[in-house]
Amino acid sequence: MDLAACIGVPRQRLNLQLATTDEDEARGDAVLGRLFSGWRIDRDGPLVVINDNGAFGPAKSWGVSRSAALARWLVERLPGARVLVHCGPGDRDEARRVVGEAGHEGVRGLADEPELPFGLSKALLRRAAAVVTSDSGPRHIAAAFGTPTVVLHGPMDPRLSRSDHASLVEMRVDLPCSPCGRRICPLGHHDCMRLLSVDDVGRAVRSLLERPSAPAVA
Repeated sequence: MDLAACIGVPRQRLNLQLATTDEDEARGDAVLGRLFSGWRIDRDGPLVVINDNGAFGPAKSWGVSRSAALARWLVERLPGARVLVHCGPGDRDEARRVVGEAGHEGVRGLADEPELPFGLSKALLRRAAAVVTSDSGPRHIAAAFGTPTVVLHGPMDPRLSRSDHASLVEMRVDLPCSPCGRRICPLGHHDCMRLLSVDDVGRAVRSLLERPSAPAVA
């Protein structure tokens, strides 16, 4: 939009819209029912989806240990909360490790689902109370459904993928080397993601859930 404005194109809102099918919703119901037996979003607590993957490369990743620690932070501090670890077909191993390190019955993942169609991701991200994600595709799916989202920015300039999303928190560390736009940290320290603390991200999620427009926490 910045580039278009330079040549006289009127600025417009960057609204995204998606829809789910009945099949998508049925698949989402089945997955949540299987992973969190007896628990219901509309009755027992919020669903928070964590996504720490993307095709871009490892520089966007927050890491298994921090994702697992956040998952435990959320289920231990948000009454009735459940955490779903999202993944794509190429990220199953990392998602399994997040669930394993979290070590809590309220944290489950998609890694062992036989199929991971786009429609399933839409249905799950649509009904989430909040999403925590790297700067990757799922953040835009969440935006298209208006799902409250915390985006963890590392090597990328936030201006390159910003959307008009009322319930959006973008987190990044202000460093001389960031944003570099590289797929792998050229300095080897990955500080742009490593220095985003679990407590800070957890508090950002809680603040989104406590906004009047978000589903109730308790």
